[in-house]
Amino acid sequence: MPKSHRFESRLARKGARGFAIIMAIFVLVVLALLGSFVASTSTLQHTGTALDVMGLQAYQAANAGIEWSMARLKSGGVPNCTAMGAGTTFAVDTMNVTVSCNVVSSGAEAGSAAVLYAVTATACNEASCPGAATNPNYVERSQSATARF
Repeated sequence: MPKSHRFESRLARKGARGFAIIMAIFVLVVLALLGSFVASTSTLQHTGTALDVMGLQAYQAANAGIEWSMARLKSGGVPNCTAMGAGTTFAVDTMNVTVSCNVVSSGAEAGSAAVLYAVTATACNEASCPGAATNPNYVERSQSATARF
C-alpha cells in the first residue's frame, strides 16, 4: 500500500473515534428523555384511574343517600323530610354524604293524601359537601330524586 493511503486511513479512524463518543452521549440523552416521558405518563395515568375510582365511589355514596332518604320518607313522611331539611350529613366508606329534602307539593291524589318530595344527595371526599375543592384529588357527585308518597 502506498504511503499516502496509510496516512488517510489513520486520519479517518481518529475522526470516527470522536464521533462514536458524541453518538453514545446523544443516544444516552435520548433514552433518558424517553424514560422520563414514560414515567410521567404512567404517573398521570395512575392518578387519573384513582380519580375515576373515587368518582364512582362518590356516585354510589350519593345513590346510597337517595335510597336512605327515600326509606325514611316512606316510613315517616313529612316529619322525616323536615328533619333532613337543609342537610343531613353522614359517612359512607371514605365519602361524606349530605342529603337535603323539600316538600314540593301536597294534595289529594286518587282519593288519598299525597305529598311530592324532592331529595338531593351530594357525596364528596371532603369534610362537608358540597365544598370548595381544597386539594387536586377532590371528587364530588350529586343525585336528585322526586317521590310521591
